[in-house]
Amino acid sequence: MPENLTRKILEEHLVGGREEIALRVDQVLLQDATGTMAALEYLELGGGRIQVPFAIQYVDHTIHRRNLIAQGVVPLLLLGDERAVQGDTWRLPEIRARIERGDERCLVGNEGRGVRFELGLAFTKREREILLAGGVIAYVRSRRPGWFARAA
Repeated sequence: MPENLTRKILEEHLVGGREEIALRVDQVLLQDATGTMAALEYLELGGGRIQVPFAIQYVDHTIHRRNLIAQGVVPLLLLGDERAVQGDTWRLPEIRARIERGDERCLVGNEGRGVRFELGLAFTKREREILLAGGVIAYVRSRRPGWFARAA
């Protein structure tokens, strides 16, 4: 009887065991929500540090973008080939004024590397209002005073 793909992959990566097996993991494919949860569960079970030679993370940028805006965090778009490097310090002069005016781009200074580049500010009118209010809860509170009861 021919083996299915799952069985072939398991056999190829089997380090030991038959009932309870040990595998050598050489690559992983994660989705934004389930990948993070799976990693946290693995650590909770005492799995130790997770390190593989090759990992791909799929992030649904639309959901992530909406979540950032809902929290009052400005999602910025890289327009060119500029890349963020850990430890970079970016200066975004007048970012609030640019959002208020409806600007679609802003010039950013990378202080650590002494370069300047453009970032995109692609927001709908409502998204701009939510960002300027400081998030969706503050936005709703400002439009409907007394609608949310504050905790004492």
